[in-house]
Amino acid sequence: ADMSSAGSSDSGTDAAVASVILTTDSAARISGDASVNVTGALTVSAKNASLASAIADGSKGGAGATLGLTLITGTTEASVSGNASVTAGSMKVTAESTNDSTALAKSTPAGATTTASQTDSQKALDANKAGSSDGKIDLAGAVAVGTVVSHTQAFVDSSQLIQSTGTLDIESHTVTNSQTFADGSSTAPDSGADSGKGNIAIAVGIGVGDLHNNAYA
Repeated sequence: ADMSSAGSSDSGTDAAVASVILTTDSAARISGDASVNVTGALTVSAKNASLASAIADGSKGGAGATLGLTLITGTTEASVSGNASVTAGSMKVTAESTNDSTALAKSTPAGATTTASQTDSQKALDANKAGSSDGKIDLAGAVAVGTVVSHTQAFVDSSQLIQSTGTLDIESHTVTNSQTFADGSSTAPDSGADSGKGNIAIAVGIGVGDLHNNAYA
């Protein structure tokens, strides 16, 4: 988890940035030229659990935008492949993954104003093509972005004999909980800020999921 509180007095900067980036890989494989012969049950199991929490809280004071960003990238694989041969009394190939992501951003009392250089919060808006019915959003007081990219698969794909005298189960399970919270209520309107352009209290929450779950033979 990453927590950041505002401490900036410059409304043209990011007052608080909290980011958590996780990359996880879990695999259980029988592959290559492996030969497995068991009289009882054979289990090939891969499990993967990811937890990311980023909290950027500017509500206690200061000026500028806030950014809470989480990115989870996970791969989970249980497989029998290549030239592997297996003989078993029963066989189970399972892949399981869980992803839990929370991204939160609360604006500062003074809010955000325009700046000559692009801040991290503006880059996040641009990268995710943030917009509304009024068009593109390129500046916000609070930005929360949660992204989960998860590939979970269980499979049997071998050129050799795979034999089970009992059951052959191939299962893939994934559970993803991703939440983004953006709150601009801490910002007090100031029409005189930024040379009369005013300050920005817009709150933008963006959730992105690229989720794949496959089981096959």
